[in-house]
Amino acid sequence: MITAESGCHYLGVDHSAGALATAQELAGNPPCRFEQAHLPPLPGGRFEVVLLLETMLAFPDKEALVDEVARVLQPGGRFAFTVEEGRPLTQQERARMPGADTVWLIELAELAGVLREAGLTVIWRQEFSSSHHAIATALLGCYRAGTPQIAGQMGSRPPPS
Repeated sequence: MITAESGCHYLGVDHSAGALATAQELAGNPPCRFEQAHLPPLPGGRFEVVLLLETMLAFPDKEALVDEVARVLQPGGRFAFTVEEGRPLTQQERARMPGADTVWLIELAELAGVLREAGLTVIWRQEFSSSHHAIATALLGCYRAGTPQIAGQMGSRPPPS
């Protein structure tokens, strides 16, 4: 969609070969290309735009990532991303959370400092926490209302301790 709308060339990078295969299948033909890599570092070259959607959370070292982005951006280039922000998980929270090795929260003020230190300037920001909270609350309400039917279909088990 991005290349079709803008006429740009697109380089998709992911650590997962399966994710890249799916992306390649969905993208179809050039000007899209894909590379498997563990980031950072970013692939060589200079870029007008670096776009991270729903992935910032998975990087434990935000400073190294942002420094790499700043390094590969052309003068006047843009870095656009989504971020799940908040205080980092405690060790106790990490121990209880499945996949905690992919959850590295950062507080917004700290992220702003990381961006500033890398020479990047925030020119636009949109907050979606309240709308996401409303959706999560509605889903929880539906889940609670449907618990008897769900348990009837899947069975029930005690909550984890």
